[in-house]
Amino acid sequence: MKGWIVSALLLVSGTVLASGLPVQERKITSKNAQVEISVAWPRTGNAAIDAQLGQWARQQADDYRNVSADDVGSGSPWSLDIDYEIPRNDGKLFSVVFGIDSYAGGAHPNHNAVAFNFLLPEGAQIDIEQVIDGRKGLQRLSALTITRLSRTLLPDESDAAWLQRGAGPDWASFQTFVLLPNALQIRFDPYAVGPYSSGPQEVEIPLSALQGALRSNLRTPVPSFDCDKAGTPIEHAICASAELARLDRRMAQVYRRRSMTGDTASDARIRADQRAWISSRDARCGQQQGAALDHCLADMTRARTAQLDGDDD
Repeated sequence: MKGWIVSALLLVSGTVLASGLPVQERKITSKNAQVEISVAWPRTGNAAIDAQLGQWARQQADDYRNVSADDVGSGSPWSLDIDYEIPRNDGKLFSVVFGIDSYAGGAHPNHNAVAFNFLLPEGAQIDIEQVIDGRKGLQRLSALTITRLSRTLLPDESDAAWLQRGAGPDWASFQTFVLLPNALQIRFDPYAVGPYSSGPQEVEIPLSALQGALRSNLRTPVPSFDCDKAGTPIEHAICASAELARLDRRMAQVYRRRSMTGDTASDARIRADQRAWISSRDARCGQQQGAALDHCLADMTRARTAQLDGDDD
């Protein structure tokens, strides 16, 4: 990592609650004629959390590292600035929200947020699908969110169609969230639920308002299919592991996006490829058991997700 600086600084007192994880700041900085990069992230001492956050942060920096003079052209240098806040760290859950400010030659900088929520003490990440219970719960969350956004956005920004696109009952709309002790906080990037001028939006819904829409156990595996209908050893293995369920769910999200473009030939090819992949997965992993089965499924699912994502290029 030539030309990069990685530093570790102890965060100021007050960032860490008495019963929470100790937090140190890690940072990557780099500057040349083409790009300036500053990426900060927290280190907690929890191996699972630190591995995931460190990998994510380094990947963000690496994505900007190879910017060339041809990429930048005659415009202003590109930049990436990632900072973070820790809205929850109470011994039960560790939450971090990254604020990403980037410029890549457009009309204005981009502002995005990415959130991670980890169960303690094991440091397992949870997604919104593990918090909200199924399709009916998602519809409830969407309705409450749209109602609150309609109240906070200005009249000329509160476009019903825009709100439905950005906060409608789609799991992808609610991935940037923080599970607080008494509320669910949802964050939306600029453009998500209104014009750029309205900026990022934040909605906080009391958990009491979501009664009946919340899962009773955050550690329950939630794959892309109904575990009550699981029939094969592979399906049962996925339903028994929160990590395998997450990998399956994320692959399914990418697959749906890639197979529903409206391009008949392309969509048919993706569907055929997915059926072939499932047959290959079952043949390769189906004779495995225990940890070997889990490793086989995890490796193949990650590879397939990356392949599907790469098809967007």
